[in-house]
Amino acid sequence: VTHELEHALSHRLVFIPTDDHSLRPGPAVLSILKSFVEQGGILVLQTPPDLLGPLTGIYAENPRRTRHRLSFRAAVDEGFKYLDEVEETDIQLASRRTPEGPWTHGLMGSSGASPIAFFSDENQAAILRRRHGAGVVYTLGFDLKDLMARPRSRRHFDAGRCLTGEFEPAGDVMPLVLR
Repeated sequence: VTHELEHALSHRLVFIPTDDHSLRPGPAVLSILKSFVEQGGILVLQTPPDLLGPLTGIYAENPRRTRHRLSFRAAVDEGFKYLDEVEETDIQLASRRTPEGPWTHGLMGSSGASPIAFFSDENQAAILRRRHGAGVVYTLGFDLKDLMARPRSRRHFDAGRCLTGEFEPAGDVMPLVLR
């Protein structure tokens, strides 16, 4: 974990979370990030996509708390190829009994941005991938804390499928993908 962009870019995979307010990219930083990706780097973004439009290809987003399901198109991307069970490809974000779930952002991208996952309630993109040279940029329309930390602490908008000690897709799929 670092707040130094130079140090972060020395690794093959760089993750920039939603709450990292230190990154307000100007043209110079955008150029550095694009160069990193073009040379084979993988950039995973949760930042507001409007700040990084040239990298992500996202032109608009649709924030909501009423989405209940996240569905992966695992065969579309090599990073998601191990999601081959229904429990892994279709994740419940919130129970239908819960009117509001976690904040999510339906992503609308240019033709160069490919959807990897959808919010199946509305068929809006949840993860978009955009290739640049030898690398790739993934933009997430959700906060990883809502998919990883909430299910493990039983604060998951009544979305848990099991009570204890079992495979819980909402909390276990994203760590598998990020490895």
